Amino acid sequence: MPKLRLTEPRFRKVAGVQLRPGLQAVTEDQFRAIMAHPNGAALLEKGILEEVKAKPGRPSAEELIADIAEVYDMARLRELTRDRRKTVAEAAQAQIDKINATAE
Repeated sequence: MPKLRLTEPRFRKVAGVQLRPGLQAVTEDQFRAIMAHPNGAALLEKGILEEVKAKPGRPSAEELIADIAEVYDMARLRELTRDRRKTVAEAAQAQIDKINATAE
């Protein structure tokens, strides 16, 4: 599953795909649609949107923990809190707490 990083602190919608600030996974179809869209290509060219190359296979705990600091998708963070690796689950919960504290 491809990953994209939106480097600006606002939401963007490209080719019908809602992009949040930070790192997020998109489906192959969504990725192709974003790359084919003129706005997607322009955002990539300007560096506002970045493609993040993922290693094949399951990511290591260290890789997930490094990525979590850039994830603002609450559904994805809740999913990671159920990871069997304690360090990943704790990092995801810490990010949720950080987001919630900012919202208060």
